[in-house]
Amino acid sequence: MPIYNASNIEDHPVESHKDLKASLESLQQQVEQLKNHSHETSKTVAAEIPDPVKHKYISFAKSAVRIAAGLFLIWPQSVILAGIFLIVAEILGVAEEMV
Repeated sequence: MPIYNASNIEDHPVESHKDLKASLESLQQQVEQLKNHSHETSKTVAAEIPDPVKHKYISFAKSAVRIAAGLFLIWPQSVILAGIFLIVAEILGVAEEMV
């Protein structure tokens, strides 16, 4: 099977060969674009992946604070403490999403 390149195709001015030449040039352009492509985007994506260990510990802390807030809701006149604990749990939730 012959290997086609742009010079081989020019020797045979048949319409299908012109199409093949256009396809070959298009593929060569795509290959060049891929060669010149920067890998910075893959590094950026890898940097955005959350740290699973930190995420887990913050999630456990957030759950403990929510449980404490629920317990404070059970006792009379502890609504203020429950509210404080719920605010702390939300702050931990934001921190959890940022690791």
